[in-house]
Amino acid sequence: MSELPFQLTCQTKLATTTGRLLVETHPAVAIWLWCRSLSGNGNDFWTYKGAKANRSIESYWDQLLPIWHSLNIEAVSSVLEQIAPPKDDDELDALVGWVLGALYSIQHESVGVLGDESTGGILLPWDEEMFTKFNKFKSAQF
Repeated sequence: MSELPFQLTCQTKLATTTGRLLVETHPAVAIWLWCRSLSGNGNDFWTYKGAKANRSIESYWDQLLPIWHSLNIEAVSSVLEQIAPPKDDDELDALVGWVLGALYSIQHESVGVLGDESTGGILLPWDEEMFTKFNKFKSAQF
């Protein structure tokens, strides 16, 4: 089997910003983490795919844009201003993944990888409580 042109990383923070790195994201969890405080019931932002969706893709976009712009990252904001809003949940997932990756590539403190090589890892918005609890769980299990 030939060598892949990228390397999977599970580093919480990147040690380098050079090379071709691949990191897994979880858009549904990311959306929930970013938007949960915007509603009295954080679970309002959980179901957004298909027939189970309880709000429109446009409403998610309208909630996420100000959050992303508030990070004051010109490289992210300038791209978001140039693209059309997502038409469906697949496009929303792709855009959330792109924002996560863009923030990770500049080592922004608002994102990190939950997990590591032993557990698998996913890139998510930083949530101190969740990351701490996961690390305690991991320490007890492994």
